[in-house]
Amino acid sequence: MLEINLFLLIENLNISKEQILCQNLSNSFYVITGFDLNNNKVNIEECKEILRNKTQHLENEIKRLTCISKNNRLKEVRESHTPEEKVRAYLHRTDVTAVSTNRKNVIIVEMCKEFIPVKYFADHSIDNMC
Repeated sequence: MLEINLFLLIENLNISKEQILCQNLSNSFYVITGFDLNNNKVNIEECKEILRNKTQHLENEIKRLTCISKNNRLKEVRESHTPEEKVRAYLHRTDVTAVSTNRKNVIIVEMCKEFIPVKYFADHSIDNMC
């Protein structure tokens, strides 16, 4: 819906898509750096430093969150008992099964086959047992 509105706006105002993209870039640049996007060498150097610092901060945050996620996964694996639980915890998937092998630290992982029931029974007892 937004693309249609944007298209109508471009058509009505006789503005090219490139001009809008450039304006969005200019606005984003100002929001991030506090400077207008222009060819002023002093501003360019200050903006480079601001962008470098923000990029470094984002990189550090991504690495921190990745590390936390990996540690949580490893904790889940350590606390699991069977190979299947370990694999499902590590992969965060429920549609896999795993079997240990005779070799140390080797597990065979397979996708579970999808089962689509054909009949549903309201009576769940089998041979008069629940």
